[in-house]
Amino acid sequence: MTGNKAPAWLPDLGSSCFSVKLTKAGAFKIKFPKLFIPVKAMQCPICKFGFMIDALSNVSLDSGEAVLIFKNVPAKVCNNCGEEYFEGNITASILAQASSPLSQSSQFQVRRFDW
Repeated sequence: MTGNKAPAWLPDLGSSCFSVKLTKAGAFKIKFPKLFIPVKAMQCPICKFGFMIDALSNVSLDSGEAVLIFKNVPAKVCNNCGEEYFEGNITASILAQASSPLSQSSQFQVRRFDW
């Protein structure tokens, strides 16, 4: 094989997507434009092996007198150890919603998280 011809097993995506060159050693060198380089996901600071992905989580708050649970809260969750992180605006919203009073006879309440 000579020149810049792509191997048969490589799909034809057009010349604007990438370039293929045959090196002197007989290997193919494929060059992708910067547009196709994926953004590096945040590595988990706890386990150091997983990556933080967007997910929905449940948050429980215990005031000593009552337990309040928020369902479907947006979070970054490690795909390896399950560690959860919440952005500052999400945390502020949870605390603001938690400050609203519980029913007087309730010791346990589940709420849907409101953006």
